[in-house]
Amino acid sequence: MKRYVYISALLLAIMLFSGCSANLPTNEGVRVYEIYSIGERAEYGSFALTVRGIRTEYTRENEVLLIIDCLVENSGTHEIALSVPAMFALFDSNHHSADISLLADTKGDLNAVIAPGRKIAGEIAFIIDKELPGWDFVFAPRSFGLNEIVFRINETDLQAR
Repeated sequence: MKRYVYISALLLAIMLFSGCSANLPTNEGVRVYEIYSIGERAEYGSFALTVRGIRTEYTRENEVLLIIDCLVENSGTHEIALSVPAMFALFDSNHHSADISLLADTKGDLNAVIAPGRKIAGEIAFIIDKELPGWDFVFAPRSFGLNEIVFRINETDLQAR
């Protein structure tokens, strides 16, 4: 009798987990470690991220903010939940992560749930050392099974703005 209970529980678990994973976007056919530039669109299955632009601002404390304007698209059939602190990061050329400035004057909010077929735009502000030559803006959506999406930002990108 115990054997049938264990087998039934195992089959139920397999059915539940296989149903959950079928709803996730896939990254089949996409190069996993591609580095994108500002303006390029990174696509992973039914999910897409575009860094539309960047700008710098100074705070009252004389800190430099790098503000990154993003567009996130969901062309799938299931909603996608985003969390800026958990999924987005900025690393300088020395591989240190930058702090997010929650008090910066930014447009939009990427801490949101994106419905199927919808797009959302928003800005994220990071406190940076402007003397360093470049940054990697990283989106790590591990919660829906995708690899990192990396946008390279360099000095010429800042000078062009």
